[in-house]
Amino acid sequence: MHYARLTGTRAGKLDRLATVERFEDIEWARCSDEWTDSLLPSSRGEFLKWPLATDMFPWQYPGLMSGRTWPVATSRTTLLSRWRRLVATPAGTLRSAIFADKKHGKTSATRVVTTSPAPASSETVQELQPSSPEPPTVRFGYRSFDRQWLILNPRVIDLPRPAFWAIHSDRQVYLGSLLTGTVGLGPTFTASAYVPDKHFFRGSYGGKDFIPLWRDASAKEPNVTKGVLTVLAHEYRRAVSPEDLFAYAYGIFANESYSLRFAQELGSSSPRLPLTRDPKLFERVRSLGRRLLVLHTFGERFGPADSGMMTPAQGVAMAGQSIPTSASDYPETFRWDDTTETLHVGKGTLRRLVVRSGNTKSPGFAFYIRGWAIGCECRQASDLATSTALFQNDGQPNSPRSSSNFSGLWSKRRFYVLTSMPR
Repeated sequence: MHYARLTGTRAGKLDRLATVERFEDIEWARCSDEWTDSLLPSSRGEFLKWPLATDMFPWQYPGLMSGRTWPVATSRTTLLSRWRRLVATPAGTLRSAIFADKKHGKTSATRVVTTSPAPASSETVQELQPSSPEPPTVRFGYRSFDRQWLILNPRVIDLPRPAFWAIHSDRQVYLGSLLTGTVGLGPTFTASAYVPDKHFFRGSYGGKDFIPLWRDASAKEPNVTKGVLTVLAHEYRRAVSPEDLFAYAYGIFANESYSLRFAQELGSSSPRLPLTRDPKLFERVRSLGRRLLVLHTFGERFGPADSGMMTPAQGVAMAGQSIPTSASDYPETFRWDDTTETLHVGKGTLRRLVVRSGNTKSPGFAFYIRGWAIGCECRQASDLATSTALFQNDGQPNSPRSSSNFSGLWSKRRFYVLTSMPR
């Protein structure tokens, strides 16, 4: 079995094929002769000898699927406003429309029996009254580097993933990737301190793609294959904790050089983890991974235990004038005042921001978080504490392009980065 791959545009590939007259006219790669192996060429070097990430961390689980967009928002205030509007609407067709009933999944007439997470009451959505208990709202890992709020109620979530809520705690961390698909350029994994959305990693094509650090809420049972930590401790002649291995893996997988170097191998294999025999190198990668986990979880996980550990700076940006949300005054334009360092969004203003010109691929305070656009519903200084907005050079909002591995934020285009830097 032989394999060849042509790259380039459609026209270029057809032109190349038009020149093929003999088998030797194409550079072929030999595939494995084993019956159960992939019909793709064998990987080069040592890659296939390394353990799969899913072998090191044996439990993977799919993220939450809400099935509708309205239970997710940038603030608790917005979610409560939506919920109160829903229960104030007369039961029947209109409430079904507001709830967003569909042919498949839960509807406003579905009676929920799950207890994790438990509904606020036993009523169906159609039976709810304005006096019914309001469901809790919690932080939610909506997309990579994009924290949102979620109405935590199984009546409004098609697939709430009870197992994740059962193990969630303030020590839990989730790594997301495309374990059931093919990863592209950019980070191979991203991290979340909160239960993630199914499409957390790249906005689509999500599956059974999330690896939690712990298998229980008390953080006593690590999601690490039995015996691995003992072998590593013997090799490095020191204790290796579950957090150490998790941080080491993230130090490798969150680095785009991994996907660049092994692009061909990752086309036919799930990510594999190279394990060094050098204890000093392990420590360097572990420290890097821990620092990245601190930053990528906004300082909420893997706190500053190491000497010199950097935590996200606390911002001082604040809303000078609330951004209108009424239909008549909803913002249609925005402008930046360099003198006063103020962003004008329609009739609203956001003050004490700092402009930096840079490349989103470069390290810096922004640490690659997706920017909020002019529709964000921030009304208090606390809402803007760590916000970052990305704009193109022409001052128009940037919408990261969709492709595998979050490449919209890894493009080489220049941006103005508005950050809430402390003074």
